[in-house]
Order: sequence, then C-alpha cells, then structure tokens
Amino acid sequence: MKKRIRAILRGGIDFALQARNGNEIRLEHCGGAPQSSFDVNAIPDRTRVTLVRGNTRMSAVVREPVGTFECNYNGFAAGSSVARRLRLMNGARYSFTYDDVNKVIQIRRKPVSTERVRVVPDPAYTVNQIGLGDGLKPWLGYYLPDRTTISVQGGSARKQLSVRTIRAGFNELFRYEIRLNPQNFRLFGLGNRPGAFFVSYNQISRILRFGSRTVLKRKMSSRKLKK
Repeated sequence: MKKRIRAILRGGIDFALQARNGNEIRLEHCGGAPQSSFDVNAIPDRTRVTLVRGNTRMSAVVREPVGTFECNYNGFAAGSSVARRLRLMNGARYSFTYDDVNKVIQIRRKPVSTERVRVVPDPAYTVNQIGLGDGLKPWLGYYLPDRTTISVQGGSARKQLSVRTIRAGFNELFRYEIRLNPQNFRLFGLGNRPGAFFVSYNQISRILRFGSRTVLKRKMSSRKLKK
C-alpha cells in the first residue's frame, strides 16, 4: 500500500459567529482573497476534524464553501457552542494549520497581517488622513468604520491618522492601494514616488506599519469587472 504524503496547510482566516448546527463549521471562499489567506477548498465537504486551540480539543464537521463570493478574505463560521469552547471572537482573524493526514486544525489568534501594497502620494488627502482601498482593508484585517484614528508608523516616524476608504471606480470591483498626503509619504520614509511596500496591520493595537519597498506579484491596485 502506498504511503500517504503528509501535507500541512497554513493561512489566515476570519471568524463569523452565526447560527450553525452543533459542531459544524462552514468555510467561506472569497474570490479576492490573497495567497496568505487559508485555502478553504483544501478540506472536502463533511470532513471530520479535530479543532485544537491551546489545551482545548473538540471534534467538528467541516462544510465546504457553497460558492465563491466577491469578497477579499476567506473565512469560517460556527455557532455559539463552538465559539464558546474555542474562545473565538466574532470578526477576529485567526491562523489555521491543517494536517490533512491526522485531520487536525490548529487554531491561533492572528492579529497581525502583512501584504504587499501599492502606496501613492496624493495631495487630495490631508496630513491627518490615510486612504485604504476597500479591497485592501479586509486583506489587512481592518474592519473599523471610516474616520477611525489609527497609529501609522514608517521609518522612525509615528503619527495618528484618520482612515478614509478608497472606493472602487465605475469599472472596478475593489481598490487595493494606500494613499497618503505627500508630506506623510516622505515622513514615513517612502521616498518621493509611488511604489509597492510591505505593509502590516495589527487588529489589537490598531498600528499600521510600512516596511521595505518590494515588487507586486500581480497588479493589486484594482480589479476590473469582466466584460
């Protein structure tokens, strides 16, 4: 008999508290999810798994996605009994590590998300504002309302800025860039021209950090509607 090759899959995933049967968890697939998000299609429908968080273990049945939706980060939903036992918070981001041989999912809190992001200097934004694309916000785990103040860091600088959502245009689905007043763009050590940077956001501390300049693997500033 051929020995099965063990595969370990990892990725971030958002939790939603919903009315579900007992120990079922429903996986949700977003068409715009980045590669850092957990591949929810990797677990077949009705797979019996063991969910592990810290010292807590429980059996559950995984239900596969009912389709692909125009959203931007994969998720999972469960009822109050699962959420209570595993101490899951509605709207919080977690990390799944799935062992497909032992059928075990390790669940850990994942407050920090990092993505490659196009950042643009734009005088339409004041020195007290930061623009986040409507598609980028879920990638980074940002689910707070507009005009919320967050701490933004880059280089040796740190500043409190009010978030303003960048909405998709007429022929776009979502926007994935960040826009800053040119003065703040220089303040955070981003130079003088648009570019792609590693950007991280912490859901708990509400700190957004600009890292080093990089290259985008694919165009992320917008997604066009299919004709």
